[in-house]
Amino acid sequence: MQLKKIIPVALFLFVFLAVAIFGCAPKSSELEKTIMQLQDEIAKKEEIIKELQKESIEVKEETTEEETEIVIEEEEKASLTDNAKVLLVIESYINAVENKNFTEQKSYVAKYALDIVNLKEYEDKNSDSGIREVERKQSKVDKIEGNKAEGFMSFTEHLENLITKDKYDLLTEGKVYLEKINGEWKIVDYTRKNRLISEALYTFNDLSKELNNIKISVVLVLFSIFDDSVNIRYIIENNNDFKISTSIYSSKILGPDKKQNEFSYYGGGDLSEILPNAISEGDGVYHWTNESAGDFKIFFGDIYNSDNYNDLIKDLTFDVELANATRY
Repeated sequence: MQLKKIIPVALFLFVFLAVAIFGCAPKSSELEKTIMQLQDEIAKKEEIIKELQKESIEVKEETTEEETEIVIEEEEKASLTDNAKVLLVIESYINAVENKNFTEQKSYVAKYALDIVNLKEYEDKNSDSGIREVERKQSKVDKIEGNKAEGFMSFTEHLENLITKDKYDLLTEGKVYLEKINGEWKIVDYTRKNRLISEALYTFNDLSKELNNIKISVVLVLFSIFDDSVNIRYIIENNNDFKISTSIYSSKILGPDKKQNEFSYYGGGDLSEILPNAISEGDGVYHWTNESAGDFKIFFGDIYNSDNYNDLIKDLTFDVELANATRY
């Protein structure tokens, strides 16, 4: 109960007491009894008021302490050298990876590094693996020039397939690049599986085709030379009032070496069937026989009506040119 509500109640009791004494003039014993009751009520109200005042002071003190701690923390952070700030960002990012906290990871990254965090978050939702442990080496800063920094980062994610219980490692080790953005150091690129993210991950804003009320888009390509594979993220939008199916299982890609690379497996999502007036997002993983990332052609195949198997799109293809991807 707020103090503003208690005070009027107390005043009302005093008025009532005055009226009882000087107005109606009941018998002496009844008057004394009434006065005693009123005094007890007033005493209780005063105790409540004192308790609320005490709680108000305690809350104010706690709030002041919290605000002071935040100010001290910000002052300590501001007093750090740029070298220490860069190291703090790197170590904090590794901690967030170990805790699988994608929201926190995003607070330490930008540009290419942010793209990979978004990809890992999507994969985690469609994955059968979990991080058991993260083993790290000492991070270091090699140089800082203006708003750019360069250093070394190394950590290994010891993973386990939750279904098969197979154990495997994912190594992130090598150069790490940071930029000061809006006054804060952010990781923008780093070495993962022996390659910089900027050399392996490509996002596209407008690589799509639309036919017969169906829009097919290629939105992301991730080369993993280490694993001899390439991951392609598709979005298919079905604007028809019937379900459609695709022949993605038989799709193929053709890289710079002109070798035909087969579809390997789904990396997440479902692109085989798309419900009426629905959007489906998913990854297709293909074999990659080329020595490096490069342009390639997708032979996606057919898209057809699930009810009667009539083709809606025949022999769909995409030319993926890396120069048209988002570059920061």
